[in-house]
Amino acid sequence: MSLSPATSSSSPIALHNGGNSNTTSTTITVTFANASGSIPFTVTEVGGGGHLTITKSGNTITIEVQNGNTNRGLYSVTVTPTGCGAAQTIYVNVAQ
Repeated sequence: MSLSPATSSSSPIALHNGGNSNTTSTTITVTFANASGSIPFTVTEVGGGGHLTITKSGNTITIEVQNGNTNRGLYSVTVTPTGCGAAQTIYVNVAQ
């Protein structure tokens, strides 16, 4: 399984929730190598803090920020395939 764009804790996706015109959401594409058909997977915010709104449609994940200064910081989202490969992490840094 691969995620595009790829992220790391030192190179997270940058999002903003300060009410200005900066980016407030991102889309991640999940690709499975050598997969025949669709592979199910789950997507969860680590710690379940509810700082991000995460939606999944097919092999696309959309991550959107929540408003408010208590929803700023570095967050992790885990993508776990069912019965096919290891989980991977998406890192998102939310600033004002």
